[in-house]
Amino acid sequence: GVCSYEGRGGLCSVRLSEPLLKLRPRKDLVETLLHEMIHVLLFVHKDHDSHGPEFCKHMNRINSLTGTNISVYHNFHDEVNEYRKHWWLCNGPCQTRKPHFGYVKRAMNRAPSSLDPWWADHQRTCGGTFVKIKEPENYS
Repeated sequence: GVCSYEGRGGLCSVRLSEPLLKLRPRKDLVETLLHEMIHVLLFVHKDHDSHGPEFCKHMNRINSLTGTNISVYHNFHDEVNEYRKHWWLCNGPCQTRKPHFGYVKRAMNRAPSSLDPWWADHQRTCGGTFVKIKEPENYS
């Protein structure tokens, strides 16, 4: 899920991934929605500290009241990877570095660029260029 702060009048929006969550039990849908709603609460109260102490306080409170298992992380890794059909590989020295070894894998066809929060660090520490190496069959 993703929570976005719209800024105009303090509005927030929550988006859930139907393709991902439809493969999971209903419990995961409920816990993902509750996770994102904690982000909404924190945005409205001007605490944007991602998964910091305030987030954990509300997460633990809701878990103890409801018996849910809201977490700061998800464990849907296999399902997420199933949708990552667009792959790029960097031709620079980061190919030998953990954890990604120069690979960027995405569900959408968006090449790595300055839009990525890690881009400036990559340019500074590696300087390599990403080349697309894989895409879905019959994609054009």
